[in-house]
Order: sequence, then structure tokens, then C-alpha cells
Amino acid sequence: MRIVVVVFAALLTLGLVTFGVVVAQKATDPVPLTAAAARVSSSQNTVSAKSDKAPLHMGEAV
Repeated sequence: MRIVVVVFAALLTLGLVTFGVVVAQKATDPVPLTAAAARVSSSQNTVSAKSDKAPLHMGEAV
């Protein structure tokens, strides 16, 4: 029973440390998460859909 308590306490401690790190990073992040996500999605949308290369088929090798 003692090992169960020790494992539970260790996991609880790791969870609290992780939560603290995430909160601290969000507090010091100069760019809001929505702005960063918008920047990533807009850069992905600027990639040309039309390509000069032939499509790559990943099916059976002949």
C-alpha cells in the first residue's frame, strides 16, 4: 500500500510541476496563441496547390 501512495504522490507532483511550467510559459509568451495559430495557417494556405511534378503514387511497386 505504501508503494501506491508513493507512486500517486510522485505523479501528482509531476502533474503540478507540468501545470506550473505551462502557466509560466503562457504568462511570458508575447504572442497570443490565436495569433500564432493564424500565422501558421496563413503560411500553409499560401503554398501553391498546383505543382509541375507528377503525383507520387505510394501504392504497389511494379
